[in-house]
Amino acid sequence: AFTLLGMGRNFSMGNSFAEIPLFWREFFAKGHDETVGGMYGVSVGTDNDDSSFRYYIADPCAADAPVPKGFEKVSIPALTWVILEGQGKMPEAVQKLNRYLYGEWLPTNGMYAYGAPYSVEVYPCGDMDSDEYRFEIWQSVRTMKR
Repeated sequence: AFTLLGMGRNFSMGNSFAEIPLFWREFFAKGHDETVGGMYGVSVGTDNDDSSFRYYIADPCAADAPVPKGFEKVSIPALTWVILEGQGKMPEAVQKLNRYLYGEWLPTNGMYAYGAPYSVEVYPCGDMDSDEYRFEIWQSVRTMKR
């Protein structure tokens, strides 16, 4: 389990690839990175049909950390994660890895199924416009019954 401090916004699955990059640009343009640097992009499901979710631009924080105006604290429970590593320019590379994760890996891996509605994009420091930029996606999973 871990706690994050971030700024969140709701998205639908249908518009997320177009609108989340705009959210990141707006976040930095408004100087919010002075409070939260954006180490994580976190998706938390908001309904039972998986058509919408809340996405946070976030950093780790202490559970008792103060919450500045416009930000939220997000508690991520202890879960089992599959971690996929990606490489390339943002946002294209993370979108490509997400399509692979949900369109190919989860449906065909044979051991794990979609778990709790949590997904974490991990963005280390580096040049996100480089073909060599490395990042991760953590998706919560559960063991499939045999």
